[in-house]
Amino acid sequence: MERMNAESTAAAGRGVMLALSAGIAAVVFLDGTAHSILVYLLLAAMNLIFCLATGRMYQILKELSGVVDRMVDGFLEDRPLPDPVETDDGIVSRIYDKLKKLYGAKMLAMQKTRQETAATHALISDISHQVKTPVANIKIYAGILKKRLQDSGCLADLEILEEQADKLDFFMQSLLKMSRLETNVISMHIRSHKLLDIVASALGTVLPKAEAKQIRLETHCSRELIVSADRKWTAEAIYNILDNAVKYTDHGGWIQVTAVPLESYISLEIADNGIGMETDEIPLVFQRFYRGDAVREKEGLGLGLALARKILTMEDGTVTAESEIGKGSRFRLMLPRGVEV
Repeated sequence: MERMNAESTAAAGRGVMLALSAGIAAVVFLDGTAHSILVYLLLAAMNLIFCLATGRMYQILKELSGVVDRMVDGFLEDRPLPDPVETDDGIVSRIYDKLKKLYGAKMLAMQKTRQETAATHALISDISHQVKTPVANIKIYAGILKKRLQDSGCLADLEILEEQADKLDFFMQSLLKMSRLETNVISMHIRSHKLLDIVASALGTVLPKAEAKQIRLETHCSRELIVSADRKWTAEAIYNILDNAVKYTDHGGWIQVTAVPLESYISLEIADNGIGMETDEIPLVFQRFYRGDAVREKEGLGLGLALARKILTMEDGTVTAESEIGKGSRFRLMLPRGVEV
């Protein structure tokens, strides 16, 4: 198509010049003066130059298009640098050399990023493996001691020990999940699922914490709504947002989960009347380990929302937030619609 356009443009230009030449030739034939003959010769030379320039320009553009195509294909498929272009044109060669340097720098940067990501994942996996056994042992022996010291005043201390071990275990599991997702070690199994089933799974996990604070949970989600997602990981993302809502909502508050079908997505809103946050903090809450000044005294690691965003991004979804200090927060998850199951 591009070649046809270029050839059409060149042909049109040549047609115009030939028409003008024919007109001048008629004048020369009728007039016969030296001035008219000079004009005719000049116009003929211009016509020749135009045709040559148009053809050469098309050839240069064609060669450059081939160079760019090979480089883009190599970049997308992670191939080495393409072979040099065999051309006698100085302009094409110089542009190719520049593009080749840019291509090489980009490929080196990608390789370095992959190596750093792989090294980070290996380090996190190793730390998780080394910590897993001691944490498990602490939890086991804390449980044994709790049974043996039922009537002792040490139970409170043991419960604190057990709680801290649970937090450490949760931290390592969350960090490991994030690392595996970022390095694509864990693959998503995207299928069509009823959204209500996924939401119910997440609510069931967070319900004990909500009941302990007498927080009212409300759900408005039709059973007919279908999403295209990984059921396990989507439930994890929703749970992380719900867990944050419970954590930062005062005793006796409320949390509402509302699903609204759109054309290509389903909007799932999770709103609460919790403590809220400053407007300038909203973009930061999805960063790993971010903890706002107002919540530093509360338990948490700053990984839940980062993990939720990563999961939804991998499913071609999004998550955004709105909040106001003292009036609560609202998280909106956009989940791709699925087909009837």
